[in-house]
Amino acid sequence: MSHDGTGLDLAIFGDEISLSVPYWHDGERAAQVFQIVSAIVAIVERESGLIAFDPQTEGPFTASIDSAVSIMSGTAQDLRSRYGG
Repeated sequence: MSHDGTGLDLAIFGDEISLSVPYWHDGERAAQVFQIVSAIVAIVERESGLIAFDPQTEGPFTASIDSAVSIMSGTAQDLRSRYGG
């Protein structure tokens, strides 16, 4: 499933679930997107019994939300400064 407004992409492959978040959000919008991601993660964890892992912070997603917002914002700003947008 994909969401055009945020670019979020949720995919299920057998016993693995993937949630992709594009690096085009920064600042307050990044925080808003991660509120949505947090809600999705909570539902998936509750329904599947799985624990969400964030490969960017190399730990459980719920322990790294602030870091994830910071990483996304910094990366989006860096890409814009390099390539425009």
